[in-house]
Amino acid sequence: MKEFINKKGLVDLEHCFLKCKASFQTCMKIEENKYLLNEIKGSNKGLILKNDSVKIIIDHEAYGESIIDVRINLLNIELDEIIGHYRYIENLEGDPLDDFLFFI
Repeated sequence: MKEFINKKGLVDLEHCFLKCKASFQTCMKIEENKYLLNEIKGSNKGLILKNDSVKIIIDHEAYGESIIDVRINLLNIELDEIIGHYRYIENLEGDPLDDFLFFI
């Protein structure tokens, strides 16, 4: 959790979003996930990752521990619409637990 706390003792949201975006980029580079690029409407070159939300959930029922759940929206600038979102979930120690990619 220390890496998420800034000098003022607050959650560093920018750090959370940067980790989420890096995880998305890694996910899209994995060979078995290449087909996901075909799911993206329009050109993936016109895709912007837009910060959405950060949730800290204490004692999450499904994971059995406290988690940080970060969400970014996938904005297609050619279509001028949000076409999906990506969620990155880790525990308070910074260990990745899960990620999800949803298309609208």
